[in-house]
Amino acid sequence: MKGIIIRTKCTRQLIALIVTAGALLAPSAASASITLPGHNGWNVATTVDSKTAFNTLAYGLDSPQHQTVCANCTGGEHAAVGTFNGGTDLIAFLTDMSCEPARTFLTTGAHARVTQLGPLTWQIGWDDGGGGGPLCPFADADFNDLVTTITASYRFDGFFAPVDNAPAVNMANAGRSIPVRFSLNGDAGFDIFAGGSPSSRLVACDSGAPIDVIEEEAATAGGSALQYNATTNTYSYVWKTDKAWVGTCRQLTVKLNDGSVHTASFKFK
Repeated sequence: MKGIIIRTKCTRQLIALIVTAGALLAPSAASASITLPGHNGWNVATTVDSKTAFNTLAYGLDSPQHQTVCANCTGGEHAAVGTFNGGTDLIAFLTDMSCEPARTFLTTGAHARVTQLGPLTWQIGWDDGGGGGPLCPFADADFNDLVTTITASYRFDGFFAPVDNAPAVNMANAGRSIPVRFSLNGDAGFDIFAGGSPSSRLVACDSGAPIDVIEEEAATAGGSALQYNATTNTYSYVWKTDKAWVGTCRQLTVKLNDGSVHTASFKFK
């Protein structure tokens, strides 16, 4: 089985797609890669989805830093493994502790099958075959002795001025445009929003919440709704409000394509 890395570059965004092909006959000498996209910072976590092997298996991240997630994995383990920049190649390991001596396999070797499930999610199927013996069986190429997942999520910071975060309620003029600023710790490109995002909904006004007046507004949204400032490493989304919102309160929701949700509250006059 061969692992093929396809890279495409669009609007300063580097996306690595992992493509696997071939019949499941036996482990090959092919390698597979897990490359974080973009030019921004990522929070990386991993989960042990399942284990079917009887052997004692250890799993974790081998590079760019060595970290053991479980020394005797049973399934269900979850751990944050660090913060890394876009372009980083992640290499995970599986160690069969039942072999004598113990044997370690990497995602760059023949005992791992990497499948990219989404832009920020990779699943690894491991084959723990160690070369024969009662405790160290030959590889059977089913790649389900241990199944693990690696996920990346944005390192989100914000919102920044002029928008205040909860518990504050932002007082704004209905019908004006409000710049909504945040950071993803670098340039992640412009394809960062989930479908239908950003959005807002009518909510009940909280009379006890602290009020902060929006100091920066514009009459119209102007040019591009989403902009990136490389000097400050911040994004700015220009939110056009409706004149009909006078006297109401709304919650602005910014959902990113990593599944994270970020909200801010507004009261309109």
